[in-house]
Amino acid sequence: YQRRVHGGEEPAAEEEEESSASEAEDDSGEATATLPVEGAPRVAAAATEAKSSPNKATVGPAKPSKPVKDKSVAKASKPTATGGKPASKDGPKLKTEEDVEAWILDFIEKKNRPFNSINLVDLSCGALKQTAIVRALTKLTDAGQITCKALKATKIYYARQDKFEVPDAAKIDELQAGIKQTTEELQALEAENKGLAQATSRFTSQLTDEQLDAAIASLTKTIEEKQARADSLQAGTVLVDEDQQRRVYAAYHNYRQQWRLRKRMTKDMLEAMCGDSKRPKDMMEELGIETDEEAQVTFESTELPVPTS
Repeated sequence: YQRRVHGGEEPAAEEEEESSASEAEDDSGEATATLPVEGAPRVAAAATEAKSSPNKATVGPAKPSKPVKDKSVAKASKPTATGGKPASKDGPKLKTEEDVEAWILDFIEKKNRPFNSINLVDLSCGALKQTAIVRALTKLTDAGQITCKALKATKIYYARQDKFEVPDAAKIDELQAGIKQTTEELQALEAENKGLAQATSRFTSQLTDEQLDAAIASLTKTIEEKQARADSLQAGTVLVDEDQQRRVYAAYHNYRQQWRLRKRMTKDMLEAMCGDSKRPKDMMEELGIETDEEAQVTFESTELPVPTS
């Protein structure tokens, strides 16, 4: 202790024995040890405080503390009356069985239609389990607040009809007249809406002023170009010279001659292939050969009035 605090040398073995003996006496309460150093009063005060407050930490290695349980977490993990399943955002917020019974009774009376336990599980959006719903339905049935009817293996629950006010014949006629009037108004509004939608579609499909201006400019340019070409043709301008005309005429006659020649060669080849076993027309269908008649052309209809030489 002296070496650590004051930077001195280590105490002798005898001093260590004396200090340890004095500390042992201090712990037993029989005697009080004193240290001949400047830090003695502080150590003595610490020893006195340790005696007066035994729960406080003492000098030496600290004992590991026990983990403290989080009560809020433990409380949140307790199962609820709905079966321990947390309610979804869309489902009802129910905590006790009374809340479950009240919610089921209010729901069945508002809808006024038959339900089974599975329907109510689905309609609760996962907030309730089937066991909790069956238990609540049984209690409500036993209490006479709802009616239960067993159909083979399924039980149907519905609200007691004597709780609802049955309208008389005049009230029913009034309601039906109101429904009829509302239906007619709805049909009239739908017809008006349809007409407006058609008018809107017709207006939106038309060209805008900018698009019309661009279309007029394009058509005007096309008309001017065609008019210029028509004027040049009417003026007798030679557009093709004689040499080019002769080459075109020669190519035309050559193509027609090849057409006739290949048509004859194809016919002879098909007749040789078919023989007496098959008709040439059937063979042409198998090979995918198209005739002039199928193409709706003839050799004579394609003839043009051009000079032969």
